[in-house]
Amino acid sequence: MLEITTHWQLLDGNMQDVINIVYLDEETSKSPELPTDIVDEAKTIVLEHAGEEDQCSLNIRSINNLILSISFAVSYCKRAEVFTGISSVYRETINGEIYSEINELDVYRYDIKFEKGESLITIKLIPQDNTIVMFGVFINAIERLQQQNPFPMGMDMLKVQDLLKDSGVDLSENAKKCKSFLEMALKGSKTSSKPLPSASGSAPALPEGINVYLEGRLKTLEENLSRKLEEKLKEMEERQNEKLAEILEQIKCLQVSK
Repeated sequence: MLEITTHWQLLDGNMQDVINIVYLDEETSKSPELPTDIVDEAKTIVLEHAGEEDQCSLNIRSINNLILSISFAVSYCKRAEVFTGISSVYRETINGEIYSEINELDVYRYDIKFEKGESLITIKLIPQDNTIVMFGVFINAIERLQQQNPFPMGMDMLKVQDLLKDSGVDLSENAKKCKSFLEMALKGSKTSSKPLPSASGSAPALPEGINVYLEGRLKTLEENLSRKLEEKLKEMEERQNEKLAEILEQIKCLQVSK
């Protein structure tokens, strides 16, 4: 299930009908093909500026799938910023490619890829006008279960610890709680990683095919966890650096006023 929302006012069309989604299998997901034609009159919507924010934010949330790519055409919008995850971590700023002129509108095309898949994406369009027209949103996606194992066992938590060390800044109270939780998980993983003896005194061996499958899923989970932790730590450092800069600026102001 996919949901798309925006704080801009909808003048024409239907927000949920604007999405055209293609589900890929494990093989085709390795190199998803972008759509050639991204203009669909039946999926066209018209949005008008509303509120104080000039940017038009499109929030796309997938519940059961991972989004691998998003393609769309929009009028009067040369640039957009892309954010991912619940914390809206900044990913990139992209420039739209001139697509064509449709009904005397300057239309730009955007193609955004997500190598490992994302479930929550925010696209902040930077329009040149108070009204924009979107001609459909075309998405390639894959079932979440094909990418992640919801029951991780025996993951290498040492990598997680390394990410939490030597950040160069003092951790906040919430970050300390997170670190404590992960350290407890590390101890638990060491304990649970010991195989339970069978009736004959040795652990039962899993079939080779299942072992390969589990190892692949665990590797993907570790990569996703490591990436999200790195993003979170980077975001925390940036916030603390900004706060420090504000304090230094206030000190300078006080020194000047003396």
